[in-house]
Amino acid sequence: MKQVTIYSTPTCRGCYELKQTLAESKVKFAIVDILEDTEAGRALVAKTGMMMVPQTQIIDMETGAEDFVFGNNPKMVLELITNKVLDITTKV
Repeated sequence: MKQVTIYSTPTCRGCYELKQTLAESKVKFAIVDILEDTEAGRALVAKTGMMMVPQTQIIDMETGAEDFVFGNNPKMVLELITNKVLDITTKV
């Protein structure tokens, strides 16, 4: 099982599009608003070195392996969740 967290801000268009696409693909995810939770935002920057949103954290709950996807890249997020390379037309 994978745990998915999207770090975003309320006015980020790419964040909105990513959340919409993942929701349409039936992916369950948590949302962290880094403007509201500034400590989480600082911890994210310390961990990834990136000051941008969206950032999507994917944790494999069985192995503890952790991946980050930077920017609005739902295809990459879906590939990491499903462990398979997806064709651009593939629906999950």
